[in-house]
Amino acid sequence: MTGIDSGMDLGSGSVRLLNALRGVIDPEHGYDIVDMGLIYRLGINAAKAKVLMTLPTRDYPSRDYILLGVEKCIQRLSGIDRLEIQLVWDPPWSPEKMTSKAHVEFPDDHLWSHDE
Repeated sequence: MTGIDSGMDLGSGSVRLLNALRGVIDPEHGYDIVDMGLIYRLGINAAKAKVLMTLPTRDYPSRDYILLGVEKCIQRLSGIDRLEIQLVWDPPWSPEKMTSKAHVEFPDDHLWSHDE
């Protein structure tokens, strides 16, 4: 099961957010954060965008890079004046959240650590 791609009904505003976030590449793995399964929920209310997301681990080396990338990609969208990023750890990220496009790079026996 992947992150946001797993059947969530996205309105047109959220699709714009999702498409923009495909421009944020996780430098540790070379895939965008959508294909990595890091995006859990998106929304727009008036001119405020909200992104509910996670990272592979709590102490992920590219945390600041990814969060800055999210800010920059969303700020480029017309009609968005404010952004709220909520970083969550439940449910924890796992390779199963990746899209099939990204998952082919990581065999099932690939070891991932989860900080609790």
